[in-house]
Amino acid sequence: MCCYVNSIEEQGRDHVSSILLEDQYFDSEVNFCRVYATDILQYLERILLRGGISYFVKEENSSFLSKLFSMHRSGFIVRINCRDMEKAMYLTENLRGIEILGRIPEEEWTPRRERLWREEREREERYYYRESEWRDQSYYYERTQRA
Repeated sequence: MCCYVNSIEEQGRDHVSSILLEDQYFDSEVNFCRVYATDILQYLERILLRGGISYFVKEENSSFLSKLFSMHRSGFIVRINCRDMEKAMYLTENLRGIEILGRIPEEEWTPRRERLWREEREREERYYYRESEWRDQSYYYERTQRA
């Protein structure tokens, strides 16, 4: 007895649907703070976990010259989701030994919003230049009519 399995092409399903992701932005991590001591880093991790905030710890790369002249301080950068920034600021407001890098975002940044903002600014600039050209033309027209 032979078992025959139909392939996708034989079943008439030889097309693949595509997913368009051009208007979606997935990278919403921001630099939250810089920490130089590992014990403070561990304490900060516990605070963030208790607060329900996901984080990522990235070791800071120091330059060659700072390593050469013994100015190397091993530091860590803690990255969190931008939506948790306000909560993290509240949880760590009394914690010493951290340097806050981020700020509370006024609105969520996406490439689409950036493009819309840029188009609106260009539209306003075009309107402004058209108005100034119109004023210049009307001024010259009035001067030629008077003469």
